[in-house]
Amino acid sequence: MKRKINGMVVSRNATINGNARREASIGRRENVAPWSKPRSPDAMVGVGARLNARPMRAIEENGLSTGSLMTDQKPPTRIRERVRLHQNADSSADIQAPLPPNFDFVFEDRPLLPGEDADQYDVLRESIVQQVKPADVIEAIWVKDIIDLTWEAKRSRRMRNRILVQARMKAVVELILPAFQKENSVYIEGITGPSVETLAAGWASGNESSTGRVNKYLQDRDLSAEDVTAHAFLLNLSAIERVDRLIFLVEHRRDALIREIERKRASLAQRLRAAPDILDVEHVVSR
Repeated sequence: MKRKINGMVVSRNATINGNARREASIGRRENVAPWSKPRSPDAMVGVGARLNARPMRAIEENGLSTGSLMTDQKPPTRIRERVRLHQNADSSADIQAPLPPNFDFVFEDRPLLPGEDADQYDVLRESIVQQVKPADVIEAIWVKDIIDLTWEAKRSRRMRNRILVQARMKAVVELILPAFQKENSVYIEGITGPSVETLAAGWASGNESSTGRVNKYLQDRDLSAEDVTAHAFLLNLSAIERVDRLIFLVEHRRDALIREIERKRASLAQRLRAAPDILDVEHVVSR
């Protein structure tokens, strides 16, 4: 038999079969297995606890603990090698290499002037070499330059002091001359007494008679030994400035060499710290 649905003539049996198929699909959706439904978070936690309980029971039965498993386990060989290289890189004593014995002649030369003490230079040389500990030939040359520059700066400071000492004689002559001329209005050298230059030389050498007369002339002008030194400094200011400039340049060169040694050793330590990464790459490539 046929029937008309939405303006179309269809068989009654086709309609019944379609309804039966829809009812069967609805029944299958209602009869889904309970384990196919989404689980709640509490249910998932319970499953995780059951899974984690099994290895923990096995560890307790064997008398072990998680702490012992973590501490007793040795790191891989590659990691142990990396730790050893890092420790060696941090120790400067392990980086330093012995100085070549055939290079000792570099330190034998002494740039000494007449009157300078060779023992003092040797003490300075040994102290700096022991402190810096040159690792190779390049550092040995730098250390020798540092020693000589330090000695040169010491010499320049000594010369600066001698310039002031010598200038004091000229300064004291200029300072006591007005008082000397006032006391000796008529002066004949060799007859009336010693000259101003002779008094200044005796004052500088410590002669008692000359020192007493010079101090008297200075007191007459309300001056002292410090005024003599200040006047000597003023008379030789340009020379002292040149000496100070020379000392500055010498110490600047010395400090630059010290920084070069530090930069060279820092670069070496950095390369040693990067060596484990290079070894890791080689291991991976070899595999």
